Amino acid sequence: MPLKDLLTAIEKHLQTTLDALQSTHEAELATLKTEAKQVLQNDLADLEQKFELKKLQLSRKTNDHAEREKSNSILMAKRSLLDEVYNQTAASLAKSSAKDLAPVWQWALKQVHQAGTLLPSKAFAGVASDFINDTNLTVGETIEAAHGFKVQTKTQEFDFTLETILNSLVRPATEHLVAEKLFN
Repeated sequence: MPLKDLLTAIEKHLQTTLDALQSTHEAELATLKTEAKQVLQNDLADLEQKFELKKLQLSRKTNDHAEREKSNSILMAKRSLLDEVYNQTAASLAKSSAKDLAPVWQWALKQVHQAGTLLPSKAFAGVASDFINDTNLTVGETIEAAHGFKVQTKTQEFDFTLETILNSLVRPATEHLVAEKLFN
C-alpha cells in the first residue's frame, strides 16, 4: 500500500499544482483580456478624438474657404461696379467738346516742356491748333482715342488721351472716395 499511497499523494500534489497553475493562468488571461480591452478602449477614444479634431479642422477650413470665396465674389462685384462707373464717366466725357474739356487739355500741355508733335484724337483734331499756340508743338496725324492727344518728343511720349488720364490719374485719386459713396 505504501506505493499506492505514494502515487495518490503524487497525483494529489500534481492536481493541486495543476489547479494552481490553471487558476494563475486564468487570472493572468483575465488580466490580459482586461488590459487589452482597456488598451482597445483607449485607442478607440484616441481615434475618436483625432477624428473629431480632424472633422473640426476640415469644417474650419471649409468655412474659411467659403468666406474667402464670398469675399472674393463681393470684391469682384464691387470692382465690376467701379469699372462700370469709370467706363460710363469716360463715355460721358468722350461726348464732351474739346472746349468743354479745355482746362484738362491746358493742364496736360503744361506737362510737356520740349518741342514735339501733338497727335490728336479725332474729337480733338479740330481744335488742336488752338491749344498749342504758346508751345513748341506741331499737330501731327490723328490717333485712335475717345478724346485727347499724345505728344511725341525726341526723348519721350506723353499720353494725354481721355482713357489714360481717367485710368492713370483720376481713378487712383478718386477710387477710394467713389467706392465709399457706392458701397457704404
